[in-house]
Order: sequence, then C-alpha cells, then structure tokens
Amino acid sequence: FPSHERSKAINGDVLTFLKEWFDNNSQISLRTSGTTGKPKSMMVEKRYMIQSALMTGEFFNLQKGDAALLCLSPEFIAGKMMVVRAIVLGLDLITIPLETALHPAQGRNISFAAMVPLQVAQLMKTNLQGMQRIDTLIIGGSAISTTLENALQTVDTRCWHTYAMTETVSHVAIRSINGPNRSDWFTPMQGVSVSLNHRGCLRIDAPIVAAMPVETNDLTIISDGKFRILGRIDDMVIVTGK
Repeated sequence: FPSHERSKAINGDVLTFLKEWFDNNSQISLRTSGTTGKPKSMMVEKRYMIQSALMTGEFFNLQKGDAALLCLSPEFIAGKMMVVRAIVLGLDLITIPLETALHPAQGRNISFAAMVPLQVAQLMKTNLQGMQRIDTLIIGGSAISTTLENALQTVDTRCWHTYAMTETVSHVAIRSINGPNRSDWFTPMQGVSVSLNHRGCLRIDAPIVAAMPVETNDLTIISDGKFRILGRIDDMVIVTGK
C-alpha cells in the first residue's frame, strides 16, 4: 500500500478503537497472542489498560505533550495500548507511517515508540538517522536476535525488550538492551511478581493489570526476582525472551 493509504488505514483502526474505548462498556474485547495457550478472544477491564499505561508512563518518565509514535496496528493489543497511553498520559500520538514519521525532513524527535524486532532491524538498515531520533524504544512480540542486539549497542536510542501478553494487557517485565544497565534478565515492573509453576513455566502475579495470576507456557529460570526465558514447553514459537 502507498504511504497515504496505510495512513488512512491506521487512522481508521484508531477511530474504531476509540469508539470502543469511549463506549459505556467497562470491558473491551481482545485477542490473545498464544503465550498462555491457543489464541482466543477475551474480555479485559479497561481499568487494567489504564493502570498499565500509568505504570509505563511512570517507568519511562513520560510527560504530557511528549511525542509517541504508533507503528503497530491498533487491531492488536500493542497498538491499542499506544493509543491508551496517549489518552491517559496526554501524549501527542503520531499515526503516520514509520518511514514518513522518521523521514530526515520531518525533523521531530519521538519520545516513545514501540516496535517488533523486524521493524527495528529494517529501520537500522534503511534509516539509522531516523532511528536516532527516537529517545526510548520498547521492542516486543518475539525474541531479539544476537545480531540485532549487537547492532543496537551503536545507537543513542534507549532500547528495552519487553515481556508482554494480551492477558496482562501490556508488558509486565522489561530488560535494558543497551546502555549502562544492559541485561539479559527481565525485571518485573512495579507491583508484579513472578514464580515457577509445577511445569517450570513462568507464573505471573500482576494484580494491577490482571484479575488472576497468569500461567504461561514459557520455561523460565528465576534469580533474585528476575527471570530469563529458556523456551516454550509446547514447542511453539517463543513469544519473547532470549
């Protein structure tokens, strides 16, 4: 699709979501990613999405008026949460396509963005100058290759790998990819605790964003409250981790 057509599609998806968000229902329908089992539709309390947005805003010190870039489809939870963060935190949400938003001629810095690894790898290859205009970038949705992680050591953008799933409406743990606090271990967000179930898989207790503890299929090791993902017990594609 040409850029202007994709821009219209993105804005259309945003408008559809906003109608759902501002209706009289306290819940919203989401489709799970498969972290905890087969993908399915589920209803989530909007208040949990608000709490998640506040948690993210506090962790990254996002301020009203900061520019946030939407480059994930609002059809899915990651894109929806970027819209919710903009609403809750008062961010200036930029919805034009990635190559347009980060075109050298645009000249605007982006305070916060979320992408999947494939988008980041493409950006590093085709528009390193644009990449450098993003202050904070969270990366999720799948594992990050060693090649990409090594490449990210060369940029000023603060990059973070997120552990997230639909059941917790957004990330519940995070690790620094580059900079002085770089780590291979995920640190749970404030108010989130982790443990192992009888299968050796990650169990997440995050009452601020989920009514019940979440049992995953991710084989995990835990040390001092932090964790690393070893793989999937069901041999499915790893959702996140290294």
